Amino acid sequence: MRTIVLMLCLALLGGTINTALAQQHSKKDATPEEHATKKTAKLTETLSLNAEQQERVYSIVLDHAQKKEALKNAKLTEDERRDAKKELYASFEAQLKGVLTADQYQKYSAKKEEMKKEKHGDHKGHGHENKK
Repeated sequence: MRTIVLMLCLALLGGTINTALAQQHSKKDATPEEHATKKTAKLTETLSLNAEQQERVYSIVLDHAQKKEALKNAKLTEDERRDAKKELYASFEAQLKGVLTADQYQKYSAKKEEMKKEKHGDHKGHGHENKK
């Protein structure tokens, strides 16, 4: 009986790991069009975009994803690549801000900040404060 329970637990764990790896793999292999569709859907849900905004956001995200893909394949130094990514991101943010209402952009910025904290963790109290 213990053997069966153990085998079931291992099978479930293995399935969970395979699913997680497949999701990571599929995200990296997504085409710019797939990325734009998914990101636009997520922004539509989060920000309640209207039909015109959805079309414009899709175009902006698609253009950004295509340029990002081109950057991956470009022969650039690390500094050139970093600078190009910063410029591309700044352009994306400016275009997006031009499509969203002030309230939507505020929600977008708050969500982005929340995701950033989740990804990098909140480092307060760990020696990372600004020292005066």
